[in-house]
Amino acid sequence: MKPADMVRLTRGLPSKSAKIRVLAEAGVPRADIARFLDIRYQHVRNVLTGPVPGSDKRGFEDVETPSFLAAEHAFPILTEDGALTIPAVLTGALGAKPGDRLVVVEDDGGLWIGTQAAGIRRAQAMARRSMPEGTSGTDLLFEMRRRDFEAEQKEGAS
Repeated sequence: MKPADMVRLTRGLPSKSAKIRVLAEAGVPRADIARFLDIRYQHVRNVLTGPVPGSDKRGFEDVETPSFLAAEHAFPILTEDGALTIPAVLTGALGAKPGDRLVVVEDDGGLWIGTQAAGIRRAQAMARRSMPEGTSGTDLLFEMRRRDFEAEQKEGAS
């Protein structure tokens, strides 16, 4: 399953456990779930083999709407000048404080909003998923820079 499909399946789910269950029901292998969510394989296994608190079901139907989403004050407002006002209940859920810069990324027709630290973790996880197994990102970057340098040297010698 493509990462974009996994993002679509898990959008709006409030916990990693809920995301794990939905992805597993969709047939995604445990190791792929762990890589996608940037968690350990053991975490995925524990969620899938352990009991679901308060239910014998799995997946999205187990997930109750968080109380802050049921409240009218929980929804961002788009102003006339195009600014987005995000309620404190949501920025608090992000762990953001007044004055923090937030990262906003278009994501499959929607927006992902997070703190800079969360944005960095998200980008790192995406990079890890796109690299061949056992490849060092640092080694890959040095190799790319070495090739660029050699190409520049050849161009300068011509």
